[in-house]
Amino acid sequence: LVRFMFQNFVLGQFYNSLGDIVLFSTLDFRTNHLTSKYHNVSFFYSIIFITLGLGVIYLHFSILQSYQSTKQTLSDTEISKFQKENSGLQVFFISFKDETFFSQAYLLFFIVRIILANVTIAILFQYPLEQAFILMILTLTITLYLLFVRPFKSIVNLLQQLVFEAIILVFNSCLVGLALLDTQSAPSQYTREKLSEIMLIC
Repeated sequence: LVRFMFQNFVLGQFYNSLGDIVLFSTLDFRTNHLTSKYHNVSFFYSIIFITLGLGVIYLHFSILQSYQSTKQTLSDTEISKFQKENSGLQVFFISFKDETFFSQAYLLFFIVRIILANVTIAILFQYPLEQAFILMILTLTITLYLLFVRPFKSIVNLLQQLVFEAIILVFNSCLVGLALLDTQSAPSQYTREKLSEIMLIC
């Protein structure tokens, strides 16, 4: 039991860090010219952690596929057996509805969204308007997914995540507004200040 709890904890913490890993690895790939041993070590570790991240994502996808296949073809007893055999991987599926792969894969979609957002931040920093639009679209997509699919078993968890996404959506909308102001020849200072105030509150 302790081993299973520890395994789930490690997977959860790794997923919590994966967005930062992708962000800093992408920045490293963009700027690292491999001109010293420290640059080589940084590049090497970036490759290792990105590969590990892709491996965990593939494992997550495979576990959900196996769960859905078991659910569709076998009895409830076999589903319970599958859950017991994969107790160390319950972080991937235990909190989500299992009616379909689409509903059970919320955590997988959430992680992919974070990865795409951090890659956008790392690559498109010279294009703030495009960057802001992509971030807003990603947030809007996951918010609509939460509203219509409602993947969480617990209504409390669903509401918490919806509030979190709503705050990020407001923040990203203000970010788009600021980026649009930057394209104007004489942007409104009042509008800029109000949008900035809203972002600070968020």
